[in-house]
Amino acid sequence: MYFLLLSILLFFCVSNVVVFGQINLDKSNSPTNTLDDMIVDQFTVANGFPVSTFGNMYQDSKGYIWLTSYEGIIRFDGFKCDIFNTENTAIFTENSFFEIVGDRQGRVYFNSTKDIFVYENGKIEKVIVQTEKEKQMITMAIDVQDRLWVASPKELFYIENKQKHIFKQSESTRLKVANDPQGNIFFIEDKQIFSYSKGELTIILTEKDLPKSDIGSIKSYKDGTLWISTDRGLYYFDGQKIHREIHQNSQGGWQILPNTTTGVWITFYDQIYRKIGNQYHRVIHSLFKSPNYSIFEDREKNIWIIAHRRGLIRLKKRKVNYYPSDYVINTVLENDKQLIRAGENGIIESFEDQKWKKLVTKIQKGARIRNIRQDKDGKIWISAYPSLLSIDNKEQKLYFAEKSFRLSFRDKKKRLWLSNYPNELFMMNNDQLELVQRFKSSIMAMKDDQQGNLWVATAGNGVFVLKDGLIQKHYDDQNGLRSHIVFNIYIDNQNVVWLACNGGLSRIENEKITNFNTKDGLANDQVYDIIEDDQGVFWMPFAKGLATVSRKMLNDFAQKKIQKIVSKVYDQRDGVFSNGFTPTAYSAKGTNGKMWFPAIDGVCMVDQKQISTDSTLLPVHLEHFIVENDTLNLQENIVIEAGKKHFHFQFTAICMYAPQSVRFKYRLGGFDTEWTENDYQKREAIYTNLQAGKYIFKVLACNSEGIWNEIGVTLPFEIKAFWYETWAARIFAMLFLWFLIIFFYQIRVKQLKKRQILLEKIVAERTTEISAQKDEIQMQAIHLQELNHIKDRMFSIISHDLRSPLAQLESILFLLETGSMSQADLQDLMPLINQNMRYTSDLTNNLLFWAKTQIKGIEPKKEEFDLYELVESKCNWFEKEVKKKEIVLNNHVSPNTIIKTDQNLVDMLLRNLVGNAIKFSKKGENIRIKSKIIDKNINISVIDAGVGISPENLKKIFGNKNFSTKGTNDEQGTGLGLVFCKELLEKYGGQIWVESEQNKGSNFTFVLPIL
Repeated sequence: MYFLLLSILLFFCVSNVVVFGQINLDKSNSPTNTLDDMIVDQFTVANGFPVSTFGNMYQDSKGYIWLTSYEGIIRFDGFKCDIFNTENTAIFTENSFFEIVGDRQGRVYFNSTKDIFVYENGKIEKVIVQTEKEKQMITMAIDVQDRLWVASPKELFYIENKQKHIFKQSESTRLKVANDPQGNIFFIEDKQIFSYSKGELTIILTEKDLPKSDIGSIKSYKDGTLWISTDRGLYYFDGQKIHREIHQNSQGGWQILPNTTTGVWITFYDQIYRKIGNQYHRVIHSLFKSPNYSIFEDREKNIWIIAHRRGLIRLKKRKVNYYPSDYVINTVLENDKQLIRAGENGIIESFEDQKWKKLVTKIQKGARIRNIRQDKDGKIWISAYPSLLSIDNKEQKLYFAEKSFRLSFRDKKKRLWLSNYPNELFMMNNDQLELVQRFKSSIMAMKDDQQGNLWVATAGNGVFVLKDGLIQKHYDDQNGLRSHIVFNIYIDNQNVVWLACNGGLSRIENEKITNFNTKDGLANDQVYDIIEDDQGVFWMPFAKGLATVSRKMLNDFAQKKIQKIVSKVYDQRDGVFSNGFTPTAYSAKGTNGKMWFPAIDGVCMVDQKQISTDSTLLPVHLEHFIVENDTLNLQENIVIEAGKKHFHFQFTAICMYAPQSVRFKYRLGGFDTEWTENDYQKREAIYTNLQAGKYIFKVLACNSEGIWNEIGVTLPFEIKAFWYETWAARIFAMLFLWFLIIFFYQIRVKQLKKRQILLEKIVAERTTEISAQKDEIQMQAIHLQELNHIKDRMFSIISHDLRSPLAQLESILFLLETGSMSQADLQDLMPLINQNMRYTSDLTNNLLFWAKTQIKGIEPKKEEFDLYELVESKCNWFEKEVKKKEIVLNNHVSPNTIIKTDQNLVDMLLRNLVGNAIKFSKKGENIRIKSKIIDKNINISVIDAGVGISPENLKKIFGNKNFSTKGTNDEQGTGLGLVFCKELLEKYGGQIWVESEQNKGSNFTFVLPIL
């Protein structure tokens, strides 16, 4: 072994192995911002972290990132933090922690100023070994056997089976330890570096290899290189030679992250460098102006940096490249020669040598560039407010400088179509404009299909299909489209027309329209444009991002092969700018497959070839199962005592790139029949009042590409039953119940026999009663039928006859209230108002009297009264009507005619009969009221000399149907009074009849019994 060490030393001395291929990082090397292809995110106390300064970090085998701090240990799943400190971890005596490492079994080790702890299976335990107070500054590493190695300033040892094993004691105060990805151990003693592997100790480097250098730290990486941080710079050893990578005097340590997918990264105090090619460039960003303590790359290829007092910084690769601008971009064009963009301020720029350069054109300064398109002959057409410009092999030609053009389009027949502001469609022939159509709203897009039809989209009138300039068809929201606002058109190679609409996406094939919106799985209901990439995926800009969905999936949905589509969104998390896209801009697909999307403050570019589909299944973890505030051990068979009511599952899925895109679904087997889906924020499931039995809780997670981890994580558990819910208790209860049934059955049989004899006797008696009741019920049924018929008549009258005069009165009152009627007009209408009020009053009195008889029944209230006085009061009642028609009412009843009967009934009968007599009497005629007592009956007659009643109407006036005719002054009637009179008289044991001859008057007589 000593011979081997000597040979290595001689080799280094003879061959002069120190190769200073150094890169000097002094002030003469100007900094370069190399983060254009990266997204920078910051995580601080605002994101739930307890502090914004951390010590070290580590990603465990499950994917969690662990951080040490002065406020405890932090576990981060990309979305939320779990904090372990003295408040929730009894074993801790302080909250300051420093180093952190982990093994392949999922154990995580970390140390405080005095102790070393391990996290395993959800529990934190203290490792048996305790470091002495003077040995606070330690380093830790894990070897290939998952043993924990610890280097304190004067002691190197490892822990195995919770036992401490001294490996080396030293007088050096710079004893440090590290490991490579394979688990080989490296340690520093004085100015020498050793390796320990498979029981052999080997000297790697000595002081001669690193002259005049104090070694700060060592790290080994997957490629076998050993990186050494010293006060004279940064070195790496490739197994044969040592290379000085960076030469710069330093009192601090370097952190190196080589061979990542995004290059080599190095942090040094308050500086961060990134290697591009063979040159290191300093990374400029506001977050990197303080000391940077640690850097590493996670499994998803994100770079994480701990920045002093600035939290945890994440650098992730952009999926959408972004080229900012100081003005709104309306249009972009990429051909095999150049990339051009233009917008609101009249500037047209070309992208050359990674910079945007202004192009000189004939378009007037300040013009708004609306659209740039290249036809199949290679000529570029630029539409602007104002003018139209063509560029052909750098030759520019300006057209119509006084007109404003929104869009140009050259169809398959090489006809040039132009739309101006706001809504006219032209065809240009021989540099002359020919007006083709004028629309009601602005033209947003034009495309031609395989049949040579020109499709024209408008901003408020849908889509038109033209053939040789003539409109053939029209589609809008009235005949099937999502909206009448259509922003853009795309026609695929199958001649299917796709429309980007204000309300979603519309598909037209053979005149059949299929619409897509968020209910169907579309990412957004605002679709501004459609570009199809080389893989058959639609890219559709909306206000805050880019939505994608495969054309095949959309076609399958239209053909009803699937019930829902899956749409992915690229937004700020993937590199899309913050201010958003506009619906009036025009996207473009370049000749190399790149897609360009104009935006409010720049241009976004998507290269599908550079966007790798994330097919990695998200690791799903069940973190806690809490039952009645008790957190259960997930590693044990879980059996829950009976009586527990509240069950709380907490789960997560590790996603460090875009945790907001994670979705979950869970199901409790034995209880749920369907899956419940949650978004990234809700990482829990709660159940209450579960019955006794066996259950299996399962949760799945979906990544940003819509790929579900169907394996997920499961947790079986059992809820015990109460003693009375066991099978033994149930069997005993069933036997006891059976005994009780038999016992009570015997008793019941005896009782039934006794009751049978009694019932036979009762049945015979009841049969007789039922026979009598049957007859009574039949009579009641007939009576109820009559009442129902009367009710229908009453409501018919109320709805028709009562509403009409009230409506007239309401109209008059409204005119009075609004001042639309004068006092003179009101005076003219007073007779009509009085007539309506009298009509309404009569109808109401009749209805109330009838309703009272129906509710309280017929109970005549017989009392003595003077019939003469009653008739005289009725004459006074009709005084106004009589004077109006100049009619004479004659009371021929003898004074002091005292009778005993129902006075209210007689009053109602007289009011109706006298009212009818007045109604049908002519001006100047007489009406007589007479009475005669015959055999305990009173006969009362109302005789008029009016228009009389025709023979056919005599049959109707007392009928069941309402019959009414107008009076001599067009007075209205309900036809209800005589019907009520007849019905009530018959119930009182009386009767009514009429004698009449047309044009000679009528004689109505009714008879009532009296005492």
